[in-house]
Amino acid sequence: MNSITWEMRYGLPNQRYREFVSRYLLPEGEKLSGGDPFSLIPPAERAEGAYVTRRPVETELGRWGNRIVLGRKGSGKTTLFNRLPALLPKYTLVVPMSLASAQNQANLLNLDILAPAIFDAYWQSLLQSPARRGQFMPRLRQDREWMAKLRWFYHRYPPTYPEISEDFELMAWLNAGLENQIFGSQIASEEALQALVDFVISSPPAPPLLYAHIQILVDGAVEGLDWQRLYDLDLLGLSFTLFADSSRQEWLEGFDCVQCGGVAVYRLPTWQGEELRQILERRLTASGEPDVDVKAQAVSCEKLTHLRELLLEWFDEEGLRTLCFDLGLSYEDLPALGRANKARELIACLERRCRIPDLIRACERLRPDVPWWDALGLRSRTRSAEFDWGKRIPGSHLTPLAQTRLADAIVTGTLRTYKRQGEQDEWDAPVHALRLARALVAACAGCWAAQGYVPPLNTDQLYTLVDLYWKSE
Repeated sequence: MNSITWEMRYGLPNQRYREFVSRYLLPEGEKLSGGDPFSLIPPAERAEGAYVTRRPVETELGRWGNRIVLGRKGSGKTTLFNRLPALLPKYTLVVPMSLASAQNQANLLNLDILAPAIFDAYWQSLLQSPARRGQFMPRLRQDREWMAKLRWFYHRYPPTYPEISEDFELMAWLNAGLENQIFGSQIASEEALQALVDFVISSPPAPPLLYAHIQILVDGAVEGLDWQRLYDLDLLGLSFTLFADSSRQEWLEGFDCVQCGGVAVYRLPTWQGEELRQILERRLTASGEPDVDVKAQAVSCEKLTHLRELLLEWFDEEGLRTLCFDLGLSYEDLPALGRANKARELIACLERRCRIPDLIRACERLRPDVPWWDALGLRSRTRSAEFDWGKRIPGSHLTPLAQTRLADAIVTGTLRTYKRQGEQDEWDAPVHALRLARALVAACAGCWAAQGYVPPLNTDQLYTLVDLYWKSE
């Protein structure tokens, strides 16, 4: 691997690159931050704007059932892991499992680890949310058997955050002694887990159904897991989605639970050119640059009222809950009752935070057939088909024709990862797209002038650098 190839893959950004990006690609408000729009992992506050929706993938992962999701590094497994709770069917209790909760991966599905994780998720979802607690607890408190079971599980599987300071009466009840062991102190782990599952998915007659299903999510755990246990635990009413590296596909498909159909294997599809182009553009618009066109226009009360009408027309209550989740908000915590009032409070909350563009973009992802921007009489830079960020780079660094071909060179170069023969690439296309974008921008900045790549670069030089990126010798 020659020096330029290594530098393009692993060495940047350097000071020259940072100054160039700051001058020509970053918005005015961020020129002093020294940020890199093509970093492999975007800042947490911009991750949502940088996300590119792959609806067929989300639809597939939103189904119930035991599944292993395979993808290379950088394929989006972790992002999907974080988004999956919003994609699963209504009345699903989502239980994320952490490797930190087990001494090793083999113990991750141990009943003494699994059961506390389920109760902890139940506790956080139902009881730590003031809105949900206020909605359900007045009726649940009337069921003595349910309350007795809650206290028994509270003592057997203490939650991570056991105190609810604003509900003194509930805490006094829970902390009282267990004079009546409703399940008995010597109950076996398997029986206790079955009782917990029944408790979670069975509600007293009075209140509406809380949960009908429990979905366990595990990110990246493969080595040493007792895969047959997945099939066995399915009999208890639990389903699992596990995210694993695609290099494990052949090994995983050899397990009995996979071959008999108890656990399905789903390989994330290859990325398409348009999706990769969206990733690059979002790094410079949705996740990086403020939406200037929207911010420059006054979002009048009439437009906000129309936006609320659109939300109510296209989103039912569960859809609004998903929308809030995508925006990092809790639907239950919005200070209002009823879908219409919740929609009003959601808009008001985001308007105070200057995040109306984020709301519209989230609506666009979830309901892509609705012309959100046009209906509101607004324009979004991120929707413009004419937007070509290569044109931001001045002619003294990139020739006019190369300005229009920069994104194409990156995308076509990236797709070569799927066409190379006899090589096992551990990284997926989005990683290569970001690295190539960084590398070609660095070349425009003159980072490799000493090696003969002197700005302004032309189209041939861009593709020559792409060839160097893939050169392994």
